Amino acid sequence: MSFLSAEIVQLFESLDVNQNLATLKMDTDCSDFSHWSTNVCNILSEQAKVMSPGNTYQYYKSCCQRVAPHFEWILNFFVKSNLLTIMQECLLHCEWMHTNLELFADVIKHLHYSISSNPDRCDEASLALYLLSASQLVEISLRRLLRASSCSRTCPSMLKDILAHPALNEAIGSDLVRLLSLLAGPPVSLNLRNLAWHGFLLSVPKYVMSSLCALCATLTLIGRHLCHSNRLLFDALCQSEYFGFIEPNTKPLNCLLNGLHISCLDRAAWLDILLLLKNSLRNLVSNTQHSNLASCQLVPIVNFLEKLYTEERYYDACCFTLVSIEAVLRVLYCNANNLPDRELCALNSAHFTTLDVMLCSRSCLVSVLPEGLLVWLLDVIQLERGPRFRDHLSHGEFSRESIGPSWAIALTICLHSILMFSTSAVPIDAFVRLEDRRLIERFIDFFTSDRHSSVCHPAVYLAELIDITWRTLTELAQTVNEINKLSIEHFPEDAHELPKCSANTIVVQCKLSSTWELTNQPCFVNWLSYLNGLVVAAKESLESMNRFGLIRLADLRSDRQLRSRQRANLASFVAMATNHAIPFCNRLLQLTSYRLTYIVDCLNNTTIDKSRQVERLPLLSPANNKMLKRLRKRLDNWRANSAPDKNRWLECAKLMSAGEAEEDFNELWSLEC
Repeated sequence: MSFLSAEIVQLFESLDVNQNLATLKMDTDCSDFSHWSTNVCNILSEQAKVMSPGNTYQYYKSCCQRVAPHFEWILNFFVKSNLLTIMQECLLHCEWMHTNLELFADVIKHLHYSISSNPDRCDEASLALYLLSASQLVEISLRRLLRASSCSRTCPSMLKDILAHPALNEAIGSDLVRLLSLLAGPPVSLNLRNLAWHGFLLSVPKYVMSSLCALCATLTLIGRHLCHSNRLLFDALCQSEYFGFIEPNTKPLNCLLNGLHISCLDRAAWLDILLLLKNSLRNLVSNTQHSNLASCQLVPIVNFLEKLYTEERYYDACCFTLVSIEAVLRVLYCNANNLPDRELCALNSAHFTTLDVMLCSRSCLVSVLPEGLLVWLLDVIQLERGPRFRDHLSHGEFSRESIGPSWAIALTICLHSILMFSTSAVPIDAFVRLEDRRLIERFIDFFTSDRHSSVCHPAVYLAELIDITWRTLTELAQTVNEINKLSIEHFPEDAHELPKCSANTIVVQCKLSSTWELTNQPCFVNWLSYLNGLVVAAKESLESMNRFGLIRLADLRSDRQLRSRQRANLASFVAMATNHAIPFCNRLLQLTSYRLTYIVDCLNNTTIDKSRQVERLPLLSPANNKMLKRLRKRLDNWRANSAPDKNRWLECAKLMSAGEAEEDFNELWSLEC
């Protein structure tokens, strides 16, 4: 199913050949990609002179109308040519794609099989996956090209910004940039990448096929241009590895799988779970035929997912499941909020209704889906400290090796649960085996239980950071105590009594309400940032002190004689740690722990109607932030003076004992909540 506005459909239909694919005939005037590229680029160049390409719909519509015969040729090439001819033509000079060449060849091969075996009844769901893969390949390849041409490891993360970069224009020429902009440029263009990755093309209609073929051909054309016009860059790309991959944060993944008692280490076990999910999804989809999800036409989608699981193509399964989740949630979101049908569609004149919009606003989705499910989605997709799975996956920033069956299972469970809760169809009775029923019951319990909360919320990370800093403080206290025992005669009497560290593990439960506040209340985000900065500075200062203390402790245990200056510096260290640093950090961590748990509890209990009261909490006031800034500056100076190349313990003692620090602590502690 495609969710496209009338204007976008018209844009694609202006490229449509308006005839059955089986009756297409090859154009004898265009014998290979070079001639095709020349014809298309000449037309786009002429159109740019006639009409300024200022990201207007009329410009791109005129371009589509003029290049339609040539897009017909490229589609016909994929339909009529044999596989060997296609592979030879498409892969010529594509060595510049390096490790992505094999994937590109795989996409070309499957695309040919899909549209040539039965041209007028091809599998539209499989074509949607090839569009996802092709657009991702274009983005990865252009990003890699841009980094190589500009000799920089950084480049824009968005495809539209990459296409607008001057270095790309210099590397591949303005003609190819115009073609790429037509295919995957701004919203008023064909915009293939965004339409595919935001779930507006769960199946690819016939009128989109020529654009998909042209997108694949463009990668070949870039290679040919580089080979003939920029050989040094071409050779460099052929030899250089791609260094843009990142590892996904698996914290919410592990939380889900552990909560459901699922192990992905046992291949037989997770294959069994995928089989159960496939059968259950099929039952759930049958219940959507008479619901508001009928427009998604989920039957071919689930059938195609089954094929991907059978072939163990888990990366592709994650891509397809993710865009399916976005499409299903968009239907539920629009229905729950009584939005007009146009919000379901991709518009070229307004922002899309994307996952970010649906999950971050106080929408009525919570009336359809349990809070636990929405919180898990926020952890996986939206929160900065989470994996931001959709963003990184769609931009090709995860390697295929890093996305295995565990992520496929987790996303399928998510899609399954969305359908289960939204259709009020709990298919427990449909399963004969007791273990299958228990697994479905665990889905329900995990997402509906009050125990489930965010694991990627910045408040949770701050709580973990506080616990780590408590342990570092305790280690420092133990180090100082050992130094005291070995050489007590060196130190003043007032440094002998070591204060006790009152470390305690804090538990922060971030529910849906406090997660929503991250986007709705900037004061909360700023406050968390200030507290995080305080604790990080304290932790790093304590680590520097502990490293120094352990070095001196090793010297004392080996009976190494310290010089007089070293003994005096060690005495200053012990006195500063005992009388200032440890008491100061003890109080700082107690204060941040108490205030953090209090604020999060307030936000968890904030109802939608009372959300405006959050910004009036005294703890989140700008005046309070000023105190936090003063403390942060003091701690930054302490961190600088305790660095390994400084070890200025007397200066550190002055910072910790200053009257202003005590005043800030007292004011912050006594501030009315």
